[in-house]
Amino acid sequence: LDIYYPRPAPPAGGYPLIIWIHGGGWILGSKRQDVFVRHFPRYGYAVASLEYRLAAGAPFPAQIRDVRMATDWLLKNAKELELNASQFVVAGQSAGGHLALLLVLTQGESHPGWGPPPPRGSLKAVCALYPPTDLLRLVPRSARDNPLHPVALLLGGRVDQHEALARAASPIRYVSSDDPPTLLFHGSEDSLVPIEQSYLMKDRLKAAGVPVRMLVVKKGHAFTIYPDRVPEILDFLNAVPGLPKTTVPPAR
Repeated sequence: LDIYYPRPAPPAGGYPLIIWIHGGGWILGSKRQDVFVRHFPRYGYAVASLEYRLAAGAPFPAQIRDVRMATDWLLKNAKELELNASQFVVAGQSAGGHLALLLVLTQGESHPGWGPPPPRGSLKAVCALYPPTDLLRLVPRSARDNPLHPVALLLGGRVDQHEALARAASPIRYVSSDDPPTLLFHGSEDSLVPIEQSYLMKDRLKAAGVPVRMLVVKKGHAFTIYPDRVPEILDFLNAVPGLPKTTVPPAR
């Protein structure tokens, strides 16, 4: 992982942290994708950009294990890293949004092969950009025998032969009433991860009583959020109990 710090000296207790998880359909991408990375330190947040094993050489749950291991290391070493362990949030893009939701919604839960869970309540909020949330709903029945579908590559084989694993890898399965505030960002014209995926998550969170916001833009997949959407994300973070209040730049 790489950590990007704000220029000013850390506040008492350390910097708040955004854990950033890159996208790429679980088969591409790296920690250098900078949808969040290079921008939020100017608003007082440190950003830790994580690397994780890609699905072509390591099927699920390798990805969530790597993300959990990195989060565990950040929490345990927060003081030495000048981070405030009580002000951690998670964000991710596309496949990274899937992993961000999976990380946050399973706090305190042990699952075989997933690595150490973050303690319940240690991750204060999550922001997921165009995330897959229900992997079975994401793959049409006509494509479930395709071994090259990104979800099949993630699972290590055809979806119709790994339906139980697809359910286990779906964030929507883990929603509970004590989950932290959630922000969902999706494009209305997204053909890779249909906007239905975020609506399903929004409805499940709302039914559980979890604070949730959903922002819809008239775009396709993999749109960027800087600079025009940054105010909305900062406004969301400012409303989360326990996180610092930052100055929100004027909307463009």
